[in-house]
Amino acid sequence: MSRIRRHHDENGSALLYTMIFLTLMVMATLTAVQFSSLEQRMSASYRTHQAAFVAAETVLLEAERCIKNQNSCNDINTFAGDCSNGLCFSGSDRNSIISCRAGHARPWESAALWKDPGKTIAATTMPSGSSARYILEFLCYVPRTLFGVSPNPANPSDWSKLYRVTVLASVDNLNSQVMLQSTYKR
Repeated sequence: MSRIRRHHDENGSALLYTMIFLTLMVMATLTAVQFSSLEQRMSASYRTHQAAFVAAETVLLEAERCIKNQNSCNDINTFAGDCSNGLCFSGSDRNSIISCRAGHARPWESAALWKDPGKTIAATTMPSGSSARYILEFLCYVPRTLFGVSPNPANPSDWSKLYRVTVLASVDNLNSQVMLQSTYKR
């Protein structure tokens, strides 16, 4: 009789161990699914950020072409302290190579500037699903060549105009934004 009783007790403990094992397996599976989902979201976020970065680089080149080829982007008399039409100048005496001084304003830090289409320039060369705006800042003059001959302040051909370009690009309805800056000497 003791054999039967022991066998009966073993069946109950086997069921208990099986239930515990199945519970642990379900918990491990749910944890694995959760980690997998997190990794997919991280991967999608990274791809979106990379797309915004590529869009910003594309617009940076567009802005540099604008400075190089279009009077609307390189006529320093149209640059103003309020960044009208996306053209900014916060310094003093922009028409004088000798006394031109760059200002200390940082217009790109203002969220209101980026929301106002009259204060920024809309990019035209954008990949689908992305948008971007940019501003151009005239920073004053720098020597055309940095080494060798000293530039003559009376000779404009010894000097170049220096601009700062700031781009704000976004992808997926502002879920991922990238801001890039560069300086451009013309």
